[in-house]
Amino acid sequence: MSIYEKLSEFDSPTIFNAVDKYINESSTYSKDTHGLMYTDETIKCLLPTLGNVVGRVITAEVTTNDPDSKAIPWDEYYSTLENSDGPIISVIKDVDSNPGRGACFGDGMAYGHKMLGVKGAIVDGTIRDLDGIKEAGLPIWANGLVPGHGIFNLISV
Repeated sequence: MSIYEKLSEFDSPTIFNAVDKYINESSTYSKDTHGLMYTDETIKCLLPTLGNVVGRVITAEVTTNDPDSKAIPWDEYYSTLENSDGPIISVIKDVDSNPGRGACFGDGMAYGHKMLGVKGAIVDGTIRDLDGIKEAGLPIWANGLVPGHGIFNLISV
């Protein structure tokens, strides 16, 4: 059994407690960051029936309504996902001037991510097409749902 499979047997609070204990006992622990090393209440599991996911994180920043944002090719992101070892969790942050107004993720992206072996997605922003994401079988966490997307640009990977 891989370390990822073993970790998937635990809930998030148990994993947090272990990490917190490790960090608390290390010399690099800072009281200034205690309580800041996890998400807040704004990011919610939107498909809890799909279960826990564990993996390495690939991050990306996007804008959804800033047409003048300096975009990079989406191939860079998908190539990073495709060439990463082990189970992957995609973490996408909406860095738009009006974050959350347009969806950062939908069913098309869910199917593409599943094809590349991604185990789940965490979106610090909004998503759409939740029924399609569920059909794709991709566990997802996000700030909420909106009906549409805007001018969607990848800013960094």
